[in-house]
Amino acid sequence: MRELMARPVVEAGVLMPDTCPLGSGIATIPVGGAIAVKNAIVPAAHSSDICCSLYATIFEPNESLTVAQNMDAVMVATRFGPGGRPKEDWVEHPVLDEEVWSNLFLKGLQKHARIHMADQGDGNHFAYLGTLKTSASMIDQLHRAGHTTTSDSLQPN
Repeated sequence: MRELMARPVVEAGVLMPDTCPLGSGIATIPVGGAIAVKNAIVPAAHSSDICCSLYATIFEPNESLTVAQNMDAVMVATRFGPGGRPKEDWVEHPVLDEEVWSNLFLKGLQKHARIHMADQGDGNHFAYLGTLKTSASMIDQLHRAGHTTTSDSLQPN
């Protein structure tokens, strides 16, 4: 990633916590990496992941619960394993109602997105228990975009 970041068109880069190397090629983007470029298209900068996306569930801290009980709560809210969620366990999200599903390349795929919403799948995915540092501005953006379930569930720290 350091070699990739040194390229003149690359302005920013990020690595997910579960990043792993793709190979030994010069400036090869790792699996779990993403870059922002200026005035360029880099066809090889797509990583070789399987088009995973991020669905974050943020829980309020519950100091009265043990770590195991908190993990049980995570397992109730999300799902790990192959196949996606059964219909009775589908998670609603505004992205599923966006006009983007009429795009020629996405037609017919909305059901697959619905089946896998809030689903960790059976690959290299994770649940993280820890502290999230954020700002009032970020929380405001999440609320305005409809990505939180309650208006006072998140506080900056």
